[in-house]
Amino acid sequence: MSKKIKIGIIIIAAILAIVAISSIIYINDYYRPMPYATEILANNNNLSSNNVSITETDNYIYFEYKEKVNITNTTNTTNTGNTTNTSNKQINTKKGLIFYPGGKVAYESYVPFAKKLSERGYDVAIVKMPLNLAIIDTNKANIIIEKHNDVEWIIGGHSLGGTAASIFVHNNPEKAKGIVFLASYPNENLSSINIKGLSIVGTRDGVLDKKSFDESISKFPKNTTFEIINGGNHGYFGYYGFQEGDNNATISREKQEEETVNIIDKFLESI
Repeated sequence: MSKKIKIGIIIIAAILAIVAISSIIYINDYYRPMPYATEILANNNNLSSNNVSITETDNYIYFEYKEKVNITNTTNTTNTGNTTNTSNKQINTKKGLIFYPGGKVAYESYVPFAKKLSERGYDVAIVKMPLNLAIIDTNKANIIIEKHNDVEWIIGGHSLGGTAASIFVHNNPEKAKGIVFLASYPNENLSSINIKGLSIVGTRDGVLDKKSFDESISKFPKNTTFEIINGGNHGYFGYYGFQEGDNNATISREKQEEETVNIIDKFLESI
């Protein structure tokens, strides 16, 4: 083996080692969930009083609201001679939110938000994304939609997760009744799609690119409601600590979560 070949092999090996080390660092460089979020999952069996059950699979965490069947007073009357038969008709009214996490944020960070929203009467699914990047697998919502096809689904996400959700809606306009953006904006033009939209942004957000957000206004669904949380920042949409580049919020994380859930609850009711 010549000296040049040996040097070439050493250089290639060094490059591969650098790539491998960089990959390991990148994979492990993400925002971890705060203890409160993981404790909710650990105490899963104590949630019965909240009418919410939690199921975790390889692809998502599913929050199911247990009291989803409403019985209406619709009456079917049949006359048979002098006899009148009356029956009540059961109508299943189930709505749900499929949620894409923010970029490089652990999916567990959104467990408190998902649980509180589910307690309002909805199913909520937090999607687990490869490398904590929803943009890698924008169509992963299909797994939930196919598994739970009795639910009327709305899709949404936080930050990069919302952008990934917009790609899903653009490519699958018939599969979602609405889309929710938390500190996010659409990458694809959704203005011609007949779907309701909701945007929520905190006034103290230091991560959201305001210029790109403003430039994307025309890409939101035409029927979009824009909401502002005074004092809210970027990271308080989840439970993963302080995000680099963000501003300090002037309200508590719990307050921002409460306002977010209230706004989304009202939005889901309108669909």
